Amino acid sequence: MLRKLKLITIVLPLLITACGGDSDKPPTEKEEVIIPNISIETLVDIAIENNTQVAKFQVTRDSGSEVLLIGYLLSGSEDETLGSASSNDYQLKYADGSDVGDSITIKANNNSRIIELVPIKDEFNEVAETLNLSLQTSSKYILADSKAQAKIIDAQDNAQNRKVFYGTFGQQGDALTSASGVLSFILSGDNSYGLLNYSFSNLTSEQTDQHIHMAPSGQSIKDIEIKGNLQNWLWELAPGGIYKTKQDMLDALFAGVFFVNIHTANYSHGEISAPLKYDETISPPEIQPLTATDVDRDIIRFLNQATFGATPKTYQTLRAQISTNGDNRLQIYNQWIDEQISIEPNSMLEFTEAVLEHFPEEASSSVRRDTFWNLAVHGKDQLRQRMASALSQILVISDESATIRKAHKGAALYWDMLASQAFGNYNKLLKDVSLTPIMGHWLSHLRNQKQDVEKGYFPDENYAREIMQLFSFGLVHRNQNGTIILGEDNLPMPTYDNETIKNLARIFTGLSFSYKLKDGIKQENYWFLTYDNVNNSQYRWVEPMKFFPDFHDFESKTLFTDHQSTIVLPENSEQTAETAMLEFEKAINAIVAHQSTAPFISRQLIQRLVTSNPSPEYIARVASKFNLQGDLTAVVKAILLDPEARNPNALKSSTFGKIKEPILQMTAILRLFEAASQVPLGTQNNGLNIDINEGFESQASLLRLGDINLGQRTLGAESVFNFYSPNYAPTGELSSHSLVSPELQLFTESQLYSIINQFYKLVYSGLVRGNSNKYSVNTKAQLTVQLQYNNLNTLWSNTSGNNKEKAEALFDFVDFYLLAGQFKANKNQKIKDIIVNEIDDLDESSRYKLLIYSINANPEFTIQK
Repeated sequence: MLRKLKLITIVLPLLITACGGDSDKPPTEKEEVIIPNISIETLVDIAIENNTQVAKFQVTRDSGSEVLLIGYLLSGSEDETLGSASSNDYQLKYADGSDVGDSITIKANNNSRIIELVPIKDEFNEVAETLNLSLQTSSKYILADSKAQAKIIDAQDNAQNRKVFYGTFGQQGDALTSASGVLSFILSGDNSYGLLNYSFSNLTSEQTDQHIHMAPSGQSIKDIEIKGNLQNWLWELAPGGIYKTKQDMLDALFAGVFFVNIHTANYSHGEISAPLKYDETISPPEIQPLTATDVDRDIIRFLNQATFGATPKTYQTLRAQISTNGDNRLQIYNQWIDEQISIEPNSMLEFTEAVLEHFPEEASSSVRRDTFWNLAVHGKDQLRQRMASALSQILVISDESATIRKAHKGAALYWDMLASQAFGNYNKLLKDVSLTPIMGHWLSHLRNQKQDVEKGYFPDENYAREIMQLFSFGLVHRNQNGTIILGEDNLPMPTYDNETIKNLARIFTGLSFSYKLKDGIKQENYWFLTYDNVNNSQYRWVEPMKFFPDFHDFESKTLFTDHQSTIVLPENSEQTAETAMLEFEKAINAIVAHQSTAPFISRQLIQRLVTSNPSPEYIARVASKFNLQGDLTAVVKAILLDPEARNPNALKSSTFGKIKEPILQMTAILRLFEAASQVPLGTQNNGLNIDINEGFESQASLLRLGDINLGQRTLGAESVFNFYSPNYAPTGELSSHSLVSPELQLFTESQLYSIINQFYKLVYSGLVRGNSNKYSVNTKAQLTVQLQYNNLNTLWSNTSGNNKEKAEALFDFVDFYLLAGQFKANKNQKIKDIIVNEIDDLDESSRYKLLIYSINANPEFTIQK
């Protein structure tokens, strides 16, 4: 019977079809199921307790009209030292006031839903508390942007919400002293930082140090790096001593356990001390608006951080848009950054090739090296080229290699890649860097073969090591603020070991040239072992490498551990160039998404642009913008617009700022004094007729300075470790205060004299690449780069008064543009008087030359604040 039923089941549909009826209608197609893409973004990133301002998230789908439920998770800061929001701190509600349940609901026929983070007001003093809202995966939708973040603060940072801590200095312990003084600490409304102020007098002997300590143990909490009285000294309450979080520090502050003590030669343990006691009866002063002078200096500081040197033209462009008190300056700076991003990148390769036509018999590497000066001095895409310079000191290649030196097209194209992707995603940049034949040659993963024990082949581990150690997350695990994470053994937790290197090296097997020159024609390369010859066309050096499957290791690979999860790439059964590339991309994505990559790269970019010793909070703020892909636009904006970068008191700080790289010292002078040769780039008399379009300033001329002895040149470091380490701390006072100064690694005694001598040569005779005139129709005099004194001439003529007053105006001009007015701000009158007295009665040429050289040779010139 069962057999008959099965037979009827099979035959019946055939009979129905054969009977006519709907037989002429086409079969109904199955309706396609559209799976929407879901994303979340933060609309308002701050919720405030004291005025019940809410933070807002928006969840959006790109298709579908049915009711959609989306799972989510809530979490706090990944950095344990920072504050995290708990369920007692907030409620999640929809914009209509209803509660958000266990899942987020997008209503029928709606494409989005607003979620409000409503703060719960309490009486506690709390640091900013982070809340992450992460969407969960589901078969019903595809996640695009799955994570958003907001913070809850007690109050806005304004005068009304600030709190004052007060103290008076008296003798410490058994010290016999009549010294005294007063102290105040003004805590910001959001409890994130404070400004410490104090003055004292009548010490029994010379002051030797000053610290913030905790009572009653006396343990040091914070070293105050400068001596003497303080005014608005920034203290960001970073964890110290026994306190492991910012909240611990804030609690201790309100508990009154902190005190400041002043050490002297007579009393090494402290002569006087003052407690920090909260006094709610004291009203904090209104923050004084920036003066016009403050704003002027900040514009110059911004330009010196974001370009190769401030000029009157770039200053005046920004000054015309910024209000007198500077209240819109961040908006204008942000707008300027956007404008810089939109400028078409100048190309080192195209410019090199154009100049080479006029020097056909000269070594191409020499022309390529000189091209940098035109990009830096005359290029309008200043921020892009400055970022390329910074990235070139992280993702290092060098023409110290003879092959890279000869392959000038590949080297120039490498620079262009850094510039063109300076505002893109770091993971895309790192992928392209890894596939560049120039990098493949430099770190030896070009023609890297999978293991073959019988033939004695083992994957080269060089690039695998350096991409982790130098190009991404570094040697040890770090918190988002850059601080090192300790393991259970109280040692820094390593990010990788030898096994990780061996496994990652297998990712980079099978890579070789994509193209080569054969019979005078560019052809695809099919031979893995094609050697790294350099010919005129250099096709093999300007195209990314490709995978040769026969030489790639497709077996399973266990990589590093991140977020308590180990990255494992499974074995590939389909062994093709495409699957090898997919594996490679997964590895790079995981490297960039590693929790330590964001702070590791962010810190180095801050060091290259703004300051050598960014605070942990500064690093954390920048790293939070990095995201999983490495958003370099968000990162550079965070670096340049951060309160620490824009602090008008920076000029008075002894720890903020950086030593200017010798290259930046040179470009600052070349830009300010409109350095030029007698060979224009354009169509003017004696010009090269190079099509510079809108990319260069109209007055641009050929700058062939040569390999001047600055101890540094672009794409010319001696090793992959760059010219200096980001952690270099010279022995002495800097090291004793846990401060670093990377660039000082260059400043040996002999190198310092060489740099000063190069500036002397520039000022008094000009610079030119030796023998370049032998390969050109131009004379040496025409090719020599000289400084121009038009601005100084005009200033001298237009300044009323005697020669001394005119000379003072010249000094102030140079101080303003090169040093953001450091001499004037710090009232360094002695040096000014010496220089002014030397130049006021000199003839025109001698006056300007001595002024510029005197500034060049002055230590203040080397410092960027």
